[in-house]
Amino acid sequence: MRRITSLSILCLGTVLLTGCGQKLVNQTQPTPPAPAQQNQTLPQADQQTVLLSEDSKTKQPPTSSLEPVALKTEQPPSSPPALETQGWATYSNIKFGLEFQYPKEFIANKLGGGADYEEWELKKGDNFLHIKLTNWKTYIIEEGTPGTFYEEIARGNWEYFISNFSKIKTGNCNDDEKKHSSTLANPEECKIFKKDNYVIIDTNEDGHAHELFAYNKNIGISFDFAKNINETTINKIIDSIKFTK
Repeated sequence: MRRITSLSILCLGTVLLTGCGQKLVNQTQPTPPAPAQQNQTLPQADQQTVLLSEDSKTKQPPTSSLEPVALKTEQPPSSPPALETQGWATYSNIKFGLEFQYPKEFIANKLGGGADYEEWELKKGDNFLHIKLTNWKTYIIEEGTPGTFYEEIARGNWEYFISNFSKIKTGNCNDDEKKHSSTLANPEECKIFKKDNYVIIDTNEDGHAHELFAYNKNIGISFDFAKNINETTINKIIDSIKFTK
């Protein structure tokens, strides 16, 4: 009996220990980790997008009460209008390729000429315009004849302006241009009008008639005006000069 009781106690103790051990094991089991919270932070680009859209809702660009001002664009200077020569006559020389207009009251007369030169006079009473046309490319100066000295000067002037054509500019003559602008002494006034393929030199000597010269690559033309022809008439003639070849 005592032996049975001891066995019963032993069995009961074993059961109790087994149950307690199971309980202890169950209590010490690691708990599964809680699921990680999802990061709610937006990527950098999305943050900027959100911020910009929020700013765009709250901040509006300031509006201006000023009226728009129209910008003024500068126009290039236009060429001066051609001088009026309506009703004038036209001088045309096919041989030398020259054309210009003059008052129709003037009568044109040919004074002389040859293969390489011609002289004309346009005259009305005391008013006159003497013209000499010379093809300096082919003209031969005969030494010892009257006027040789002035012909040498005239040809030298033509050579100067044609050889320096690329450097010539419209405006007042410089010192070198003055020295080659007249068959007389250096002019008090000297102006240059440069065109596409020819140049006009307008000079005025104190005590002498008004002189005008026109040069292209072959031809030299001198215009000798009477003193009493007014500046307006001279300027109109200058404005109408054309080389046609």
